[in-house]
Amino acid sequence: MNWEKIIKIKINYFVAIVVAVLGFGFADNHSVWQRAWARIPESQTKKIFYDTRKDGSFWVATSRALYYVDSKQVSSVVINKEIGWLSQDSNDPDVIYLAAQDGVYTRTGNKELRNVLLKHGCLSVTSIGKQIFVGTKQGLMIRNASSERWINPTGKLATEAVHLLASYGNLVYISTPTALYRYESSSDQYKEIFSTGVSKEGDLETETIEDERTEINPEIFDLDIVDDKTLYVSARNGIYATNDAGHNWEKISLEGLPLRLMTALSVLPQEPRLWAATSQGVYRFIENRWKEQYQGLHTNLVYDLAHDDDGNLYAATNRGFFILSTQKALAVGDIANNVQSNFSTQTNFRNYMEIEQRFKDEPSVSDVQKMAVIYADVHPDKIKRWHRQSRLKAFVPTLSTGIDRSATDLMHWDTGGTPDVLSKGRDFIDWDVNLSWNLGDMVWSSDQTSIDSRSKLMVELREEVLDQVTRIYFERRRLQVVLLSNVTLVDSVVDDQMRLAELTAIIDGYTGGGFSRAIEDRS
Repeated sequence: MNWEKIIKIKINYFVAIVVAVLGFGFADNHSVWQRAWARIPESQTKKIFYDTRKDGSFWVATSRALYYVDSKQVSSVVINKEIGWLSQDSNDPDVIYLAAQDGVYTRTGNKELRNVLLKHGCLSVTSIGKQIFVGTKQGLMIRNASSERWINPTGKLATEAVHLLASYGNLVYISTPTALYRYESSSDQYKEIFSTGVSKEGDLETETIEDERTEINPEIFDLDIVDDKTLYVSARNGIYATNDAGHNWEKISLEGLPLRLMTALSVLPQEPRLWAATSQGVYRFIENRWKEQYQGLHTNLVYDLAHDDDGNLYAATNRGFFILSTQKALAVGDIANNVQSNFSTQTNFRNYMEIEQRFKDEPSVSDVQKMAVIYADVHPDKIKRWHRQSRLKAFVPTLSTGIDRSATDLMHWDTGGTPDVLSKGRDFIDWDVNLSWNLGDMVWSSDQTSIDSRSKLMVELREEVLDQVTRIYFERRRLQVVLLSNVTLVDSVVDDQMRLAELTAIIDGYTGGGFSRAIEDRS
């Protein structure tokens, strides 16, 4: 028997199935998120900008630097500075413009960066023709390529902060905190086409939504241009679309989307077109509702989304950047099918109970959560112990000692002999020991305030630990199921059941298992 050949076949089978899992997905014919292989020394990525010149190449911005990642996922530093916005020149894509807090920089190809505007508070930048537009906290600034002089337009754009700039053809869209303007270079005119209350050219109902976010100041926080007539606006009170250059606006359904936690929107060239990034994950818009695309994503906190011309989606998160490939999924899936067809051993699961039974010898998700909490030292009993000890402090006395020595001579009459003699004695030394109790600590201890602040931080840390370990646990379980099943025939009902169990486990992690116990008590 040729063992070497058999081993090679099994290895190739395993690799193909794993690749298929990463490229094909688990349900709904969508691929799963893959973590990018490019090595960037910072895990927290804030912005992603796609390079229109090369497929699979993009810029990644962190809080410290801007990196360029080529198609081979080799990264290099562009600038050691936090970049708020990047734009490629409309005439020459080799020219890029970078908006930073201290000014605007430009770079052509691999040449050195040079500063074109030295001004604090630059937020965005774009260009059309020979004009460069820069959005700052103090207003819009414009410069012709042939001139070194920056000018301000008249009206509100000269004084209001400009957070977003985007160009298409001879059009520039300019977003202030509450309104969107369109500039046409042919007429050299600015026109307001949208506001967070009522559009100037169409009626929009105002909707007040309380927003708990503090990191996004403007009401309008994202803008996506599809063509010269179609664009999408993401605001705190909703997501709006226009197909007639802003004359009329339609509000997109928000069902299933945590709008208050939304950070970015991306419009892909194919269905599903709309994708939203939030601090609770990435959502896609399908069948008039939003559904989370969670498979393979190792975190919930997503700062930005970008896509390339092939429809591949890139996500910037607090744990690196991830790629969702929808175009190459079918090809990789077909390869896996061809390899798998040579093997008759496979397991098909009808429901999630069969999956749990198959892996009954492994620790349950609650067991893993307990391990993680103990390992991270964030158990709720720790806070209870602190509170109990702060009250017991009332029974522990405060000990103080003191000593006093007199430096003067102590004179006295010695009457033991005859006659009496006035004698000089030793130095006078006085000492004391004091014990005191503050019984008021039994009711309220001054340490309670410190414990409350520490407990809040610990709760946040514990929730993050539980969320991450639960997500990873079920991603691992999905991979186990796919490896034991036909990767293209896993029933979506089973995936939904696993998702339900995952969400239940997250709630149980937050409540110490109280959620499931309450369900059992009521059933």
